Amino acid sequence: MRRHAQSFSLILATLAALVAVGLANAQGVPNVPGSDSLPTAPVPGSDSQPTAPAPPGADLPPPPADTPTPTPTPTPTPTPTPTPTPAPSLDKPIVTIQTNSTIKLSWPAVSGATSYEVWSWDGGWKIIANDTPTYFNHTDFVPGTQYWYTVRATNDRGEVSGWSDYVSATGPIAPTATPTSATTSVLTAQPAAVAVELSWTEVAGAARYELLTWWDAAVGWQDVGGNSLAGTTYTHTGLTVGTKYYYAIRGLDAAGDAVGEWSDFAFAIPLPVLHTKISRPPSSVESDRDFQIQSDYHDVTFTKYLKTDGVHVVATDDVPDLTLEQTAEIIAGMLSDRPDLVEAMDGYNSIAFIIPGLRGGSAAWTFIKVRAQDPQCLTTIHETAHMIHMTIEGAHRGINWPPSGTPFDRRLRAAYQNALAMELWTNLYASSNFHEYWSETVTFYLHDHWFRTAKNSNFPSSEATTLEEYDPNVAVLIEETLGDASVPAYCLH
Repeated sequence: MRRHAQSFSLILATLAALVAVGLANAQGVPNVPGSDSLPTAPVPGSDSQPTAPAPPGADLPPPPADTPTPTPTPTPTPTPTPTPTPAPSLDKPIVTIQTNSTIKLSWPAVSGATSYEVWSWDGGWKIIANDTPTYFNHTDFVPGTQYWYTVRATNDRGEVSGWSDYVSATGPIAPTATPTSATTSVLTAQPAAVAVELSWTEVAGAARYELLTWWDAAVGWQDVGGNSLAGTTYTHTGLTVGTKYYYAIRGLDAAGDAVGEWSDFAFAIPLPVLHTKISRPPSSVESDRDFQIQSDYHDVTFTKYLKTDGVHVVATDDVPDLTLEQTAEIIAGMLSDRPDLVEAMDGYNSIAFIIPGLRGGSAAWTFIKVRAQDPQCLTTIHETAHMIHMTIEGAHRGINWPPSGTPFDRRLRAAYQNALAMELWTNLYASSNFHEYWSETVTFYLHDHWFRTAKNSNFPSSEATTLEEYDPNVAVLIEETLGDASVPAYCLH
């Protein structure tokens, strides 16, 4: 279901030797031996990304001395600190936390609560979210800074619960490439339409650069850019959409001799050529209640529009057309085997809002909100899975959220309870409630690399390499529900 330019003689000699022995490592990028050999390449499809830090444990250090001293929970108050008035009718939330590219807080629903407040401390308490559901993604953190969090529940009568116990995390620091010597370039690669855009840092003493690419063991390393590559940028064009291209570069002096070492590898997957015309939202969308509410709530004007299967995609003027195209392609791929859900979403006038600066995403019955910057498409996949879940329930019963009692719902709840009983997804967002269990496991199902990243960081002792092996009950449900659904190749690196 799912899953030449000129080359130097040393590379040719080595590749010939590899062919002679049958290309034993046909699935890996070949390495050129010798004193100036290329660095060992990652195996295509392998987990080469840094692993996320493990969730904090019970031995968390206490907050700094100038934080409120909770007995046993914090009592933050706004200006200077909030003074909570716990209501006996609402239990305090039990918060779990995980970090990856963001800091994710989640907690089981509190009976009787209608919303939750999230407060953070990094030198002083401040509210960072209210009217939020049972999770919050903190994205506007300072990398390397430690944060403490507390959450309380509220209801429509203005009552509040006690504050949750502290949880803490340090703002993730994005990995950055670092040259191995003063004469080694830092190479970056960005996907473009049937192309890859490359850039690199200057090498002292270099008159020009030698740039190599690799995408197939049968072809081996190939020279690109010719003998006059003197600048620090190059666009590699005419590529195959969905293929992962690796690159390495080094400086050459005026005589053509190497200056320093080969760079670390960079790679990218070319994007498809875009043909769809972006237009202004039609009046039928602009007059939609959800459209007007989100425009007012975020104080933005949605000026860009694209229709995909079942969903209207809208965005503000500063969102690139490519982002609308990709959002539409992800949604269409996830619904590709469910024309009945496409028809239902059309009937609900479903909308996907792309909002710059949005922290994480959210979903309701008839719309989703996703951020403009969505590495690996994770937010869009997750929130679209929520909307699919709600649409399935609506097809059975009409709009009446939260769902309960339908065949799909009963199977999902059973799979979730079985996963908890088996101690799967411990301390991960998928364990917070059955709604998030569905959306997170759909993301893992469609995004094997993301599953392996989560596995290596959170349950490395498991021998499972796919969702089907780790949690087969929900994998079967997803396969039966989504059929031949897929997401674009550029999401999967």
